[in-house]
Amino acid sequence: MASACERAIAPSVEACSAILARRIPAARVAAAESDATHATLDFEVGGDWWTDPERGLLACTFEEQPNGGLRLGEATLDGVAFTASERTVINVELLLADMRRSVDEPGAQRD
Repeated sequence: MASACERAIAPSVEACSAILARRIPAARVAAAESDATHATLDFEVGGDWWTDPERGLLACTFEEQPNGGLRLGEATLDGVAFTASERTVINVELLLADMRRSVDEPGAQRD
């Protein structure tokens, strides 16, 4: 398992972090574990010097795509599974991000 402290962020952690940022913008990732197609993010929300932050857990399972991208297979936020509709919206966003990256890559063909 990879650690969140490593310099290179695993694609699964990057994608799961983007999902978390969209779902709970104020969340801060406290720890992450991952492999090629799974990521688990321990996160915190709120808190300051007089109160403890609320903690949560987002677990994401991805499917690798032939073009190298990831698509969300399953996800749970604090043990509650994402609906099929939520996964569809997330997968559209992941696909659009893949398309933007492919256009921005050096040597990409433009019509």
